[in-house]
Formats: sequence, structure tokens, C-alpha cells
Amino acid sequence: MMMTYDPVRASDELRGTTRLFDAIPNAPDSAFPMSAYPSHGAIEKILDTLPVILGIGPTRISRLLGCYNYATYSRWVNGQRRPSPLMESRMIYLLILHIQEMQVSEMREIDYYTGEIRWRRGFDPNKKPIP
Repeated sequence: MMMTYDPVRASDELRGTTRLFDAIPNAPDSAFPMSAYPSHGAIEKILDTLPVILGIGPTRISRLLGCYNYATYSRWVNGQRRPSPLMESRMIYLLILHIQEMQVSEMREIDYYTGEIRWRRGFDPNKKPIP
């Protein structure tokens, strides 16, 4: 994989910081001249953090995010594509569910239209774990 030199990112790495947002110009007829999207560095940190914190693999993460297939998630991790703001918000939602002590590792999928969580076969979310 060929890496391209990005002077802004290189200077940020030298300072030990990562920009959280990139400003991207909008169309000339837009009401707002710029849009702010999470930077590549911020997305990389989230993508690196999800499997570690949630304790699940990339295939399961892509399914919980509602990706059509694993290749979409793989392109984000490899830096070939950038996730949409919708998918970025779903990534943060998974982290929030983990912080609220939901068993994200036992979720099969999330219906984001109804808010329903479908659990893995044999898992009872109401049953308290044995200490």
C-alpha cells in the first residue's frame, strides 16, 4: 500500500496531536461555506479502539454498524474510504452502549430504525451474570 505525504498530518504527528475535524468546502450555492467532518486521524483512532474495547472482531462490528458487507468496514480500516457521518455516529453509539454496561459482545444486530437490539442465540440480557 502506497502512502502519500500529508504535510498537515505530518506536522500534527510531530506535535503529538491529532486534529479532530477537517473543514471541507461546500458547493458555492450552499448556505454554509464549509462543513466539518471528523478527521482521518480521529476516525483511525475510533476504528482502532472499537475491536479492543468491545472485544469483538471486525466482521461483527460491521454487522452491528449496519454495513452491507465486511468489505465496507475493511476499506475504512485500510484508509481507502472514509465512513459517512451516519456510520461515525453509529460507531460512537456502540461505544456509548459499552460505557452504559450493555453487553455489546452479545448483540447480533441493531435495527437503527426501530431501536431494537437482537441478541445472539441463547443470550438473555435480563439474566444477571454469575460473579
